Amino acid sequence: WRGGGEAWDSEGGTVRAAWERRLFELSGPFAAKQTKDGVGTIEQWAVVWRTCGELVVFLAGGDEYDELILLDEVFPLVHGIVLEHCERKLTETALLRSDAYGKVIASLEELVRDAQLFHNSLETVLRLSKLKK
Repeated sequence: WRGGGEAWDSEGGTVRAAWERRLFELSGPFAAKQTKDGVGTIEQWAVVWRTCGELVVFLAGGDEYDELILLDEVFPLVHGIVLEHCERKLTETALLRSDAYGKVIASLEELVRDAQLFHNSLETVLRLSKLKK
């Protein structure tokens, strides 16, 4: 997930599919080695990924959001959001059940605004995302 999804809304699924293809091409060699973490770049974007149970979380950032910030600051927040809304079950089934996915997206939108990390407290993000309902 890249902050600032406005471009995806205006350009449609083609841009999203191309981005996802590039992510999987980048992470493919690491997946073959069964590594849980990975770091790479796509154009100007720093990309990190980490497994969480059955899920793989990709984070991408530019400028001041380098690999260290993404892994040390942003990933724990995203991991906490997914854990909370998936009731501590890190599986595809738990994520895609009727209300969990929407709650995760609402929390991510609260976490990042205008491609900037807006909150750095998991409790604040969860509280504010509940108010959006």
